[in-house]
Amino acid sequence: MQPASIPGSPNIDYARPGKVENVPGHYTVGLVAKGKADRVAVVAEDALIAALRVKAERPDATITYVRRQNRRGDARHPSHTLTANRR
Repeated sequence: MQPASIPGSPNIDYARPGKVENVPGHYTVGLVAKGKADRVAVVAEDALIAALRVKAERPDATITYVRRQNRRGDARHPSHTLTANRR
């Protein structure tokens, strides 16, 4: 029997109580720093962790949005990775 899963949630195996797998996902974090808008690609367990990683590396930035990456849109308009975004 296949374990039930809910789209957009962590992979939870309902057959085994108490077992939760945090599978990292790819997120795009939009930010404004020094008056310029930018976006950064982050691998994280959820959106909050992705935003906190960007804020830890760029404390002067204002986080404007966090979203899951999609293949089509992000392939056409690639974003920077977190460490490559240092200036």
